[in-house]
Amino acid sequence: MRSHSDELPSARSVFTRFWRDWLRGYKAKFLILLGFMAVIALASAGYAQFIQWVMEAFEDEAYSVAVWGPIGIIALTTAKATSGYAQQILQNRILSDVQIRM
Repeated sequence: MRSHSDELPSARSVFTRFWRDWLRGYKAKFLILLGFMAVIALASAGYAQFIQWVMEAFEDEAYSVAVWGPIGIIALTTAKATSGYAQQILQNRILSDVQIRM
């Protein structure tokens, strides 16, 4: 039988210790990562909505969509790709720093 002193630590205590000892110094970078995630989510959702607007404009025979449609799609795709790239780079830097420190 296990004694009380042989109990495994709870997941909460392990996570709290991991945050306190290893991740707390990266709080600002985590907030930046959260911002990148928000841009990626908004660009993904915006892409679907934008395509819907483009289709509606074609149905209404608003041929100016031939100008603003591709510009909007390129802008949304660029925002998503740039944010994804920046997020990945920052994530890898944090991971590398933590691994080196461990």
